[in-house]
Amino acid sequence: MESILGTAPAGKKARELNIWLGDGPESRLHLWIHPPEGQGGWEIIVPPEELKAALERALAAKTDAPERETPKSLFDFFQDGNWRPALRRYAQFAEESGWSVAYRLELYNHAKIAFDSALGVEIREASFAQIYESLRGYWQVFRGAETAWDEEAAFAFFSTADDDCGLGSVRSLESISRAEMKQVVLNFLEKLGDMKTVPDGGYPTTCASRFLHFYNPKLFPNVDNALINQQVLQVFGLEFDKYCADTGIAEWDYETSFYGQYMLWAGKHIQMADPEFFSDFETWFKAQVEGEDDPNGVLEEITKYHAAAFEFVAVGAAKLWMEG
Repeated sequence: MESILGTAPAGKKARELNIWLGDGPESRLHLWIHPPEGQGGWEIIVPPEELKAALERALAAKTDAPERETPKSLFDFFQDGNWRPALRRYAQFAEESGWSVAYRLELYNHAKIAFDSALGVEIREASFAQIYESLRGYWQVFRGAETAWDEEAAFAFFSTADDDCGLGSVRSLESISRAEMKQVVLNFLEKLGDMKTVPDGGYPTTCASRFLHFYNPKLFPNVDNALINQQVLQVFGLEFDKYCADTGIAEWDYETSFYGQYMLWAGKHIQMADPEFFSDFETWFKAQVEGEDDPNGVLEEITKYHAAAFEFVAVGAAKLWMEG
């Protein structure tokens, strides 16, 4: 028996591949992939010559395939499979940053409890505490604040908020319109205006978006300075400005205008994405979290987490552009 040590796609979990040739007149090759320290995993049996031929074809394709031109716009990254290198780059970044896709899955599971009004208050508070502490601690969303909502105040808001924009609503990036944004979503966003106050004033876009993303990952994308302002909008900012100008939303003059404009821009990419993108995103996400617990069934609906899908591709695409 031959053994090869490797990892799951995200590089976080160790995996072992065992290979041996079975007995009998028609010998078959056995391949078993499993955690090094345990049982389980997957075993398949294949004809040796077919495996060898497949490996040779795969290596030849990798060697002979011409370099694909980097897409020229963010929209192009949502077409014709161009999202795949962007998602791979995002996975690498996420693992290195300590904000892995697996950790995101853990928080999504907490969110499904924290924002479910049908559950008891105690279990919801406990799950919300996990989200609040992660955003307050690791992401430091309240850094530089003059005043900020404590955990109790934040939980109270999301517990009593109208469900016009929550997971129970029909709104998502897949269907959001300019009229809905102006009449419903911007009014909802204004209610979070004092979640964090800073000396120079202004809407707390980063802080609000972090909480809102877990409140409804179908609708609210994350926005921050380091990744979105300095990378995504640094690379694709002209496209964003043109979209706002062409649709007339550049003229909006509300405290929450920028976040609303960014959400509509994200929605445009989701609404015009290649239909294959969503099933590919599901496959990719599940590969990143292979073996992780999913007690509340997040993976069953991950194709609908459009704000997460947009964020992962946009960040990955920007990094690919900036790295040449």
